[in-house]
Amino acid sequence: MDRGWRRGLLGGVFAISLLLVGCGGKKERAVERPRVQADTARVKAYEIPMVREFPGRVEARGELTLASKVAGYVREVRVEEGQRVKKGQLLLILDDKDVRARIRALEETRKALEKQKAALASRLAYAQANFRRYALLLKEKAVTQEEFDKVRSQYQALVEEEKALEYRIKGIRSQTQALAQTLRYTVIRAPYGGVVTARRVDPGTYVSPGTPLLTLESPGAGYWFVAQVDEAYLSRLKSGEVVFLYIKPLGEAYRARLDRVVPWVNPHTGGFKVKVDVSSFPVRSGMFGKLYLVVDKARRVLIPWRAVVRRGNLDAVYTVDQGNVVHFRIIRTGRSYKRAGNEWMPVATSQEALRRGLWVEVLGGLDPGERLVVSNLDEMREGVSLER
Repeated sequence: MDRGWRRGLLGGVFAISLLLVGCGGKKERAVERPRVQADTARVKAYEIPMVREFPGRVEARGELTLASKVAGYVREVRVEEGQRVKKGQLLLILDDKDVRARIRALEETRKALEKQKAALASRLAYAQANFRRYALLLKEKAVTQEEFDKVRSQYQALVEEEKALEYRIKGIRSQTQALAQTLRYTVIRAPYGGVVTARRVDPGTYVSPGTPLLTLESPGAGYWFVAQVDEAYLSRLKSGEVVFLYIKPLGEAYRARLDRVVPWVNPHTGGFKVKVDVSSFPVRSGMFGKLYLVVDKARRVLIPWRAVVRRGNLDAVYTVDQGNVVHFRIIRTGRSYKRAGNEWMPVATSQEALRRGLWVEVLGGLDPGERLVVSNLDEMREGVSLER
């Protein structure tokens, strides 16, 4: 009985010892933190431009829309969009059957009238000679005044008939010449060498005078970036004003100056046009982008886009406390900026921001002076410790 009690007591002590050891081991593992290496940076505030953005697009300085000068059907289109053409090259042919049929009809009418005129000529010559003879006879009182007036009326009627025929023949000749001129407009040729940027009709399309047919641009003439700005800025904007351009296909921000301010407010849009010469940029007509107009300056917190991680639709960063422990924090981001020396240029946020080294404005969630993890983000987790 005494031996059994001792054996039970020793077993209980041993079990309690194992439990304590187990509990002690768990406590020790809880305070151990995974350690990772990463670069950090201090969060800072910078003076950046406050801007208003206005959409715009690239337009060719030498752009021409060729329109029809006659009515008819399109017979042939010899070019496609994007095709480069030479000066004088045949672009488009309109069907000229109707015009040629009208010319033939007018020619037939003219010939018939000229035959009438020729037939009238002999009658007119006889009437003129008879009129002169009766005039002499009237002086000799060999005929009466009534007889003379009758002959004179016959002669004058034939004269008027000849004038009417001549007038009609002249009018038909004028119409024929005008129609012959329109035949030139049924064949459209390139006024200069360039690129076809828009083909607006196809074979079989019926066009009226003024219908756009093709748009041609001359790349050698250069390009504008054109945007419409709110009329509130009309009084303060002048040529030479510093602006920023972001042209989407280029994926870059550019510092530029206004070249043209067109001081006419469109009553439908409430804006006026401004133009920036972008001939030196690798652009093409039709490229869209944004013009950023500087309206003020302010100090704002900016961090590199490479320090931001995405969680669903949220932006977040990893901060580091005084104990070198990493914490996951949600932030609110604003506009993206490109750094060029001491100057900040606003650009459109894009998926390429990380690779292009852009920065982003932090609207909330970070304060200047905090430490931020800027590398090795894939290994970061809440509570890990940075190696010192």
